[in-house]
Order: sequence, then C-alpha cells, then structure tokens
Amino acid sequence: MVWRRVAIPFDLSFHDLHLIIQAAMGWEHQHLYAFSEHLESRYFTVVSPYAEEFGANARMVPADNILWQYLNQFHIEEDEERDKMYYQYDYGDDWMHEIDVEGYEDSNSPFPELLNAEGACPPENCGGPPGFQMFKDYIRSDMSKEEYFNLIIAVNPEGYDAHHVDMADLKRRVKNWRSLDH
Repeated sequence: MVWRRVAIPFDLSFHDLHLIIQAAMGWEHQHLYAFSEHLESRYFTVVSPYAEEFGANARMVPADNILWQYLNQFHIEEDEERDKMYYQYDYGDDWMHEIDVEGYEDSNSPFPELLNAEGACPPENCGGPPGFQMFKDYIRSDMSKEEYFNLIIAVNPEGYDAHHVDMADLKRRVKNWRSLDH
C-alpha cells in the first residue's frame, strides 16, 4: 500500500493539487491527469490538458469548495457509504488514487506540507499496477533478468526499495511543488 498525508493550503486550483500530489509521490509531472467524483460517471471531472468534451480545465477550477464538501462527508457518513474523489494519473499506466479529506485547520501557511507517508512510490512509466507487480517480481527474483528486460515497460530497478520512503526528500519536493510545472 502506498499513501501520502498532505496538509494543503486553500486557494489552490486542481492543477496545483495535481502538482502537490506529484511532489508527494516522487513523480515528475510527465503525463496527463484527471480528477473525478466517481469512477463510473463523468458528473464532475477536471482534466489536463483541457478539452471541453472531457471535463473542466484543471488550471481554472478552484479545489477548495469541492474539497470542503468531501470533508463534510468524511465527518457525517460511514466510510463505505460516502463518496470519494479520484485522481487518475498517466492514462497509459492508469494510476488511480483515492483522495480523502480528513480535516481542516485554519492556517495561513501558503505552502503544503507532507505529514506522513508509507510505501515507496512506483517508478514513473513502469506500466501501471501490472507493470509495477512485474517490477517487484523481478526485484524479489521471481523473474529472470532476461524476462524482465524483454518487457516493453521495463524500468531500471537498481536501488529501488518498495518499503523505503525518503521523507526528507519528499518534504522538500512538496515544499517546492511549483517547480514541477515546466
């Protein structure tokens, strides 16, 4: 299980939220993304790059009102019954994240802060959940080097530790999240 707990300031667009998630995960903002209310419907979808037929422009939609609604649901409804917001990153690899809004603290800090994390982020471009499983199989020696490197999705596994989270590096990345917007 890979998760991150991040305190974010208000006055963010969904594009800003995307960049903060990228920083917290250790990714580099290389792919398209979308936020949506339900996996099955397009009732609420914010996308980048913007295309009217697919959803609202992530750079133009403020995230705070929508996140506030999820916070209220978090405190009112049982976990299985309440809606979640979803963040999809890299449509090819199809990384799907559930976003829970757990609390609100009146802070004047203009910077997000990584509070906690578990599990090393899967490497960018490793082939999504199936490719990441093959990546981990190779690391555990359940797959030969030849088998692994014959895969189109092969990412160099040298030095990867699925259990190690470099909190100092991720905290620095989250603090400097705007630098990812290239």
